[in-house]
Amino acid sequence: MSCFFRCKDSLRDFFWEIVHNQNKKMRVGALMANIGKQIKEFRMKKDMTQDELADKLFVSRQTISNYENNKSH
Repeated sequence: MSCFFRCKDSLRDFFWEIVHNQNKKMRVGALMANIGKQIKEFRMKKDMTQDELADKLFVSRQTISNYENNKSH
């Protein structure tokens, strides 16, 4: 299996877990306020740079940075 599909599956699983497990515990606003922290933790756990994650999600590095720093949702 190519790295793209493995990364895609792990990203999909990561976001699925955030939405379905935490949505039960907190309101959507609180979930969104915490999502930047979780994106950064995921990225660092996978030893990825912001550029690498951005490429896999088809967004800019600035978008990843903004999310991680809670500047946009």
